Amino acid sequence: MNQLSFIRLSIIIFTIFGIIHLVRGLIGVPLTLNSWQAPVYVSYIESALFFLFAYLGYKTHSEA
Repeated sequence: MNQLSFIRLSIIIFTIFGIIHLVRGLIGVPLTLNSWQAPVYVSYIESALFFLFAYLGYKTHSEA
């Protein structure tokens, strides 16, 4: 796997996870880890981070 295909794959993965967390936040699906219930705003933060990572990967991909 060369560098460009790795960047493409990471863009796709980060975008998918960003969409999943955004949908979780909009719908309000509860997420319980062990006994801790994650607040919905955590999904918005995670979604923003995943979309940021996807954007930075896209920016790197277009420069290469």
